[in-house]
Amino acid sequence: MASSAKRKGSAHTRAQSAKGARPASYDPTLPVAMAPAPVIIQPRPAKSRYPITTEAFQALKGNVHRDVVRKAMKGITVVRARPQSAAAAALLVAPMPAAPGINVDGIAATTSEPPDCTCAAGPGHVLISVNSSVAIHDKATGNSLLLRTLSQWFGALGAGMMLFDPKACYDQFDNRYVLVAMGRDQTTSRSVFLISVSKTSDPMTGGWFNFTLDATVEGKRKVNQWADYPGLGYDHRAIYLTANMFTWGDQFNYAKLRIIDKAQLYAGKAPSFIDIAKLKEPAGGYAFTVLPCHCFGAPNDFYLVNSTYPTAQGATTIVLWTLTDPLGKPKLKPVAVTVATFSIPPSGRQPGGTLASDDTRLQNVVFRSGSVWTALTSAQAFGTGATSSASAAVRWYQIEANTAKLLQQGALGNASEDLFYPSVQPDSNNEVDIYFCQSSNVQHGSVAVASRRPADPAGSLGAVRQIMAGISTYGGNRWGDYNGIACDPTTPGAVWCYGVYAGPGGRWATRLAQI
Repeated sequence: MASSAKRKGSAHTRAQSAKGARPASYDPTLPVAMAPAPVIIQPRPAKSRYPITTEAFQALKGNVHRDVVRKAMKGITVVRARPQSAAAAALLVAPMPAAPGINVDGIAATTSEPPDCTCAAGPGHVLISVNSSVAIHDKATGNSLLLRTLSQWFGALGAGMMLFDPKACYDQFDNRYVLVAMGRDQTTSRSVFLISVSKTSDPMTGGWFNFTLDATVEGKRKVNQWADYPGLGYDHRAIYLTANMFTWGDQFNYAKLRIIDKAQLYAGKAPSFIDIAKLKEPAGGYAFTVLPCHCFGAPNDFYLVNSTYPTAQGATTIVLWTLTDPLGKPKLKPVAVTVATFSIPPSGRQPGGTLASDDTRLQNVVFRSGSVWTALTSAQAFGTGATSSASAAVRWYQIEANTAKLLQQGALGNASEDLFYPSVQPDSNNEVDIYFCQSSNVQHGSVAVASRRPADPAGSLGAVRQIMAGISTYGGNRWGDYNGIACDPTTPGAVWCYGVYAGPGGRWATRLAQI
């Protein structure tokens, strides 16, 4: 029987044998229909993707306050990325590998926009996914071994719904791949988490279990809201899902955490879960886009992070959430971590237009060696003159997990270029890679990486290495929400990255690389 308990700043509900969790076996190697059903694309029911109205967001986006972005220079190490010249950018029509290794095209443009790239690396394969499609690549060669739509992958569990916002990880504790997507049907007010877990460490031949979990409930209580922008995390005990919850009209309500017993999930059983909803920051407002960690090591507690949403004066807080006893009587405690001022970034420049750089939400979170690493996009002023403008720049942070102490923070960018959608990954050699998109008035949307070694000065990064240069002016309305990055579980120091660049004909394309 379900039980519920009220906690300060959140609603906490447990569900045993969760209603609506239907396990189904899936073998991706079996033949698929010659003419699969078309991908369902429905208009977003809410008028805003943000905790504020679209009009308020556009006002922040279009009126970057120079005093705010200059103030952001204080208390932070700024690394000025070396911009491409117009002549050099004109020649960048072929990939420039960040390091010797795999650097290949991923999933080609689908009918969905934006792509929302995610990846997971296992012993022999890399799983990649974008909106509406998923693929498996051979790690040794980079060759694509399998391509399916998300609708084909989830089959009847996702029938009649729009499937979007995939997230993936490789759980090195239990040697399983995990793929999550959101499903939504606005006509029936249905919203679900679709979860797929591999039965072994081989995603091709081992088979998968597929599940659907109702997102319109908290435990067993119906709340009739839909879930957007999922977060996927894991540790040695559980799978952690987060989402921003919206009404079926036009209002953001709050963020929700769902804790899933992964022992049940990996055994192919309908899992029990615990929901903690209405997450509130220490200052009292509802948190937006709270992301759970990918954990390396087995800490006693689990960690989540979000960035406080900025006003016209910016924001100065990253919130670190500590979750204790996740499968028993979980308690969630937020602590505000003060950082240098960050603010809504301007749109990315591209030849003949702009690219949507979105907002200041965090992109991914990793726990390793006692630290939590994360990154976001912020406006950053690099000039000193009265008319100097702001660029979109990468901000990154290292936070000591058990004390919530900010260990270091850094900024990466320059006055003539925009860097956005960063993903961060510390590796087994204690090096850190930050992967991001880049563009300018002379450079089409591209993907690149910058890294730091343990001996580097605090807040600093090495040189930017481009992975794939954009080819044309992107003609879509949205560029993306996030890029994928994953640590290789069998090759020390190896990291895989998967992201979006401007492909031929004004469409998006994707690139998979080992760095």
